Amino acid sequence: MLRHTAHSLLVFLLALSVGVLGCDPPEDEVPGEGSAVPASGLIHGAVLYAGPRPNCVYEGELPTELIGNVVMLMFYTDNPPPPAGSATSASNVLVIPAREFFSLEDCLPLEPTAEDLSVVVTRAAQYDWPEISLADGAGAIADYQIRGFMDRDGDWNPFFSVRRLATHGDVAGGAFENTAVAVPQFAHIVFGSMQDYPDGQVLDGVAVTLGAFVNTELPAFQLGPNTRAGRSQDLVPAVSDAAVRERQIFEQTNMTLVLADVAGESWTRTLAAAGMAIDPSPDRFAWFTPPVDADRDGLQDLHPILGSAGVLWEHPIVILRRVRSPIELSAGVPDAVVIATVRPTQTGMKQTFSPSIDIGVAPVAAVNWNPASDSCLIPYLAPGSLAENLERIPVDCQELPTGNYDVNVLTGIAGGRTVNYRQQLMMMDPPLPDSVLNPLVAATTDNDWIIEGGSFSSQAWSIPNELGCPDPYRPNGLDANGNPTTFNQLEQDRTLGCGDPAGPCDPGDTAMQCSQGPAGRWAIVDTDGSNAPDASSTADGHGIAACQTAVRAMTGMPDTVTYMPVPDECCTEATRALCGLPLCELRPRAVMAGEGDVRMIREVSEPGTDFTVNADGSITPLCVPFLPPVSCCR
Repeated sequence: MLRHTAHSLLVFLLALSVGVLGCDPPEDEVPGEGSAVPASGLIHGAVLYAGPRPNCVYEGELPTELIGNVVMLMFYTDNPPPPAGSATSASNVLVIPAREFFSLEDCLPLEPTAEDLSVVVTRAAQYDWPEISLADGAGAIADYQIRGFMDRDGDWNPFFSVRRLATHGDVAGGAFENTAVAVPQFAHIVFGSMQDYPDGQVLDGVAVTLGAFVNTELPAFQLGPNTRAGRSQDLVPAVSDAAVRERQIFEQTNMTLVLADVAGESWTRTLAAAGMAIDPSPDRFAWFTPPVDADRDGLQDLHPILGSAGVLWEHPIVILRRVRSPIELSAGVPDAVVIATVRPTQTGMKQTFSPSIDIGVAPVAAVNWNPASDSCLIPYLAPGSLAENLERIPVDCQELPTGNYDVNVLTGIAGGRTVNYRQQLMMMDPPLPDSVLNPLVAATTDNDWIIEGGSFSSQAWSIPNELGCPDPYRPNGLDANGNPTTFNQLEQDRTLGCGDPAGPCDPGDTAMQCSQGPAGRWAIVDTDGSNAPDASSTADGHGIAACQTAVRAMTGMPDTVTYMPVPDECCTEATRALCGLPLCELRPRAVMAGEGDVRMIREVSEPGTDFTVNADGSITPLCVPFLPPVSCCR
């Protein structure tokens, strides 16, 4: 069932983090003659806006100030943001105030009518975008693409992960090759090298078009109460019936995503403290399930893991990323991610889910043993997998990496048409009887609303985030003794927390949400520690009999497995340094329980037992949470 995909569909899975699609501003550079700063690029261009009238600040009945900015984000063409690439922050950012586009006469009234909101105005503004990095090396090029949006409500904040993206009512777009086609492609903005342009390079006439109204709100969610941890020994079911396989994958974790109660008192207080708002209206705050088209070729993509079995990829995109502490990062423990999927049998006709949606967690982990290479996303498959899956591409046969996992969800639509499906059907002539109307609506939408057309709006939500309790995995401060510690990022009293980070989440009097902090993560646990692989073995499958001999789907009989070694570039010095180290001890540290309330996971965490700190502050690991590919350790 494992599908070997183009790296553009998988590489981004290993780069997602709490700051997914963030836009950290680049450092200022001021090049000049005699400066050590290299030559840079400059764009002269124009932004064309076509959308609603602007929001404004009013004093009494008079508008006094325009609200919002155009936010333009520059990405390398070969590494755009998800789902087409891995970029979690822009390479360059330009902000243009709304006053460059509008005057106070353009302002929407304080209480706009439906007619006011439906008016589309067209405005343009010139821009100069300086300090763009040129390529390094004579004859080389730097190829960029530009994406952007008009932040009409003025809530964009590049330093706050849940406020870095477009929200409902913003108007999105970018620099396109041709805006007249059904699926416009982003234009290539090409600069030369510093060597070829020692005095810098100027590009003229780069047009940016913003005209796609963002239909959806940010997908603020939490994991459903019946979601349980995955097991390190879970397998993709070896059944030919797609519906049965889908059901069995879902039942391994029972994962559901549940929209947050953003209209409730608790969430209202939290959002107010964060300086943001989420409108719970059903036409914009729901799970919409458009197809994933990462390469923008107008065709739906296959799911990266289950695509060989015919499973198509649909929104919401759900990526589960094993969280690493600073100790593991210093020890060279690589990224590990698991790719989930909505249930195809539920989305065959249904387009809108609310408040929850079922998610199947495909039990295949992708481990990145060399981020500099496109070929080093190595799938880990548990012992007992089919022989064909172990032989199709380079894989490693061992249990899935245990640990606590961040939950990253990408979804949202811009440029679509919001339709009340029930009302649409009620206008049919002759009218449909309720006995036909109600089942038809229920089979299509949970809340009467659908969105027709449009494209991915690049909206996302990740757990944990700043709305939750402090995260012990990501210390963001130091105590009086200089030791790493955590503080909350939501309230003025930054010491206020949700209880002991190692214990149950206790919200107390804080405005933070337990479900948005470390307690809201997912986990993979080990329910049977006796079947661990042999870290000292360099035989195929780390000496595990169920990896060396596996059932072949074609014959239904056991057969010897012939493995493809992982590419040489994956076996780096850092990878080989972990070879031969034992597996870390299993400890009950999972945030989520598996079968029988098991919370056992492996992490590099205990000083003296799992790692030592060298005189220069570097870390020497004494164990590993999962083993490197066996072919790297021979």
